[in-house]
Amino acid sequence: MNQTKLHIKDGTVIDGSGEKGFRADVLVVGDRIEAVGEVQPPADAVVIDASGCVAAPGFIDIHSHSDLMILADPFPIAKTRQGVTTELIGGCGFSLAPLTEHVIPELKNSGVLGEADLDWSWRSYGDLVSRMEATPFAHNVGGLIGHNTIRIAVLGMGNVEVTDAALGRMKDYVREGMEAGAFGMSSGLIYTPGLYANADELSELCKVVAQYGGIYATHMRNEGVRLIEAVEESIGIAERSGAPLHIVHLKVTGEENYPLIERALGRIYEAREQGLDVTFDQYPYTAGSTGLSALIPNWVREGGLETMLARLQDAGTRQRVAGEMARGGENMLKYSWDKVLLSSVASEANKGIEGKTIEEIARIRGCDPVDAVFDVLVEEHGRAGMVAFSMSEESVRLIMKAPFGMVGTDGIHGGKCHPRLYGTFPRILGRYVRQENVLPLELAIRKMTSNPADRLGLSDRGRIEPGKRGDIVIFDPDTIIDRATYEDPAQYPAGITHVIIGGQVVIENGRATGEMPGRFVRSCSEARGT
Repeated sequence: MNQTKLHIKDGTVIDGSGEKGFRADVLVVGDRIEAVGEVQPPADAVVIDASGCVAAPGFIDIHSHSDLMILADPFPIAKTRQGVTTELIGGCGFSLAPLTEHVIPELKNSGVLGEADLDWSWRSYGDLVSRMEATPFAHNVGGLIGHNTIRIAVLGMGNVEVTDAALGRMKDYVREGMEAGAFGMSSGLIYTPGLYANADELSELCKVVAQYGGIYATHMRNEGVRLIEAVEESIGIAERSGAPLHIVHLKVTGEENYPLIERALGRIYEAREQGLDVTFDQYPYTAGSTGLSALIPNWVREGGLETMLARLQDAGTRQRVAGEMARGGENMLKYSWDKVLLSSVASEANKGIEGKTIEEIARIRGCDPVDAVFDVLVEEHGRAGMVAFSMSEESVRLIMKAPFGMVGTDGIHGGKCHPRLYGTFPRILGRYVRQENVLPLELAIRKMTSNPADRLGLSDRGRIEPGKRGDIVIFDPDTIIDRATYEDPAQYPAGITHVIIGGQVVIENGRATGEMPGRFVRSCSEARGT
């Protein structure tokens, strides 16, 4: 069988190590890098002229929500066009397995998995992996097992006591997921039912994760006024369990809380100096995105979707909830309704208000903004997403400078999605590297490549050197930039000319080739289990 041969010629290689770039050729034979430097390419090699461009390792999206989309549309061009060659799904506590009949509707309405019509025929994490492995992908995909999904399967959506028997069943699910190839366990501690879990429960589950060499990736319990307490809880879970800690989309929300980010970063640096394995990722925007139901108090969501909707249709309950939202508390911020966009809805009837602010929707409907939130949730049966502006540009830059940090899109598919789904990686390289000099290009590339590869134990990628996988991004450092906006997010970036995955050209001169060389990537955790 003939192997594809690629000769990437006359580019500046930034190899992922963090060291300064150098002029070199790269030869890829089959799915591996064969030579870097002065190469003697075979006569039948396909030449890619990289003059004036950077050749970097393929970008690794370490935090994403493409779980449903990757099965429905295995060529996620929003990711490949920005240079992503591997992504990690199963974030924020929500994985597509384990499934029971009562788990499925809660996952569909979680607000973080996007929209896609699937048959939901798998049940165990191993079944899901088999389904993934039988699906051709444009790029590579790995997964985490979600704490929320496990908790729903064992305990439902209520705030119930965790017995020893229930904890044992949850541990069994974690063990099964790790043995099937999950890279670790994720948690989403602002979401139901993850928010009911205490540190003891999470530590016990993470002990199983640690036995298999996996990571604990957490959407922390609070990113606002109690940010420091949330960081301490996360570090404590890592200390007690032995599982490496990865904090997803590190940020601080709410203007009054902005000064807390320096203390949070200081505590993370301190933990690392003490020998604890702590990392984090971020996306380069001042707005976040999740389900619209995250705006309402925790107790309203207790018991699951149908219970929440019944409460929101009761006049007395609505009045109580509106009062609590006005005062703030729990995980809630006192949002200005002109800074919360309705990003996605499930019904055609409400497609006309996608992309509008809650303030605009309330004006159109002639009602109070809080009532507009309640009504949309009821009308959409909970399946509504939002984009909310709550962060500062200064904190984004401060977090970005950390050399051990990483990059994750946190992208959710559907509707007027957050522009991070289309623009995260080129936005950092264009705006924050070239235009604003927040960090050097070599460090930015390292944070997108070798840092996440090392975090996940993917020793075969993340660097351009002989023997590594042929996952390579070629871009023009003078023109690369994101184009996606909040008003029109589905815009591909400029400046990325080629994306090569496993030695196959997936994006050529900015156009998709239709090649599908990606595969589902298992961790090697099953070999490390005890």
